[in-house]
Amino acid sequence: MSLVKILVASAVVLASTLTFAAEGHNGVKSAQEEVDDYRALRHACSVTRGEQRRVCFRQLKAATDSYKVAKRALALEKSTSQKQLIGQAQ
Repeated sequence: MSLVKILVASAVVLASTLTFAAEGHNGVKSAQEEVDDYRALRHACSVTRGEQRRVCFRQLKAATDSYKVAKRALALEKSTSQKQLIGQAQ
């Protein structure tokens, strides 16, 4: 994979991270985008070699905290919506 593709994937992750942070971690869609972008970068890193691979994995490591926050936000949203559905069914 070319360095340009890695840089583009990194820019996407950075942009979604900034959007996610600016919204105060309230947007479920932004959290899902964060997770999707992280997974895309992880996949991009897996197919690179050499120095590009090292650079890519450094970027992936830098995005890990935002990814974890987004995953927690999605899990909380899922849990909350399931409890609401159970409450409505009773």
